[in-house]
Amino acid sequence: LALPRSARDPELQKAIDEFETIQNQLRSRGQALLANQQIQAKLSEILKIAPGHLSAKYLLFQATRRPPIPLTLVGSMTAIDRKAAPLLRFLGGDDLQMEDQFAKDQLAEAISGINRVRPLLDERTRSYADAIVDFSGYLRVAVTNPPTSRNKIIELRNNLSSSGENVSREMEALMERPDVRSELMTEEE
Repeated sequence: LALPRSARDPELQKAIDEFETIQNQLRSRGQALLANQQIQAKLSEILKIAPGHLSAKYLLFQATRRPPIPLTLVGSMTAIDRKAAPLLRFLGGDDLQMEDQFAKDQLAEAISGINRVRPLLDERTRSYADAIVDFSGYLRVAVTNPPTSRNKIIELRNNLSSSGENVSREMEALMERPDVRSELMTEEE
């Protein structure tokens, strides 16, 4: 996806273009369009070409009235780690400078990603994910709209520190659960 349009795999580009067409039709004609068998077939075809196309996947789930499949414990933890990686690197850190627009975009994508995956998570991992979402809210303020007054800077740093510690506590609490530990050990074997 990062490649210029001309350098992309033609099949992938076809899936991207097809989804854009469906997206535009949905904007103009509404969600009732999802009941159309041709739209559902096109969404299925997009997913064959690009299985990781989550927007197509969720639209197809909605169209066929099948709910998304929840993630396993290991799948949930993997999804959280992948989505939240750019956020978690700031835990316990003092340097919140992000002059680079790419880094800011990465941060925004991580925040969006963790929020999108949350409904699919194993129930046991949701407190951990919620703690990350909480932390990300303060991090977003620090990066996109940093305070200028001394008191507001101190308040933000305290909130970042407190919410960062909460992320660590939630992860530790999750890993200390006997059912989680047992399931993770079983998965490793």
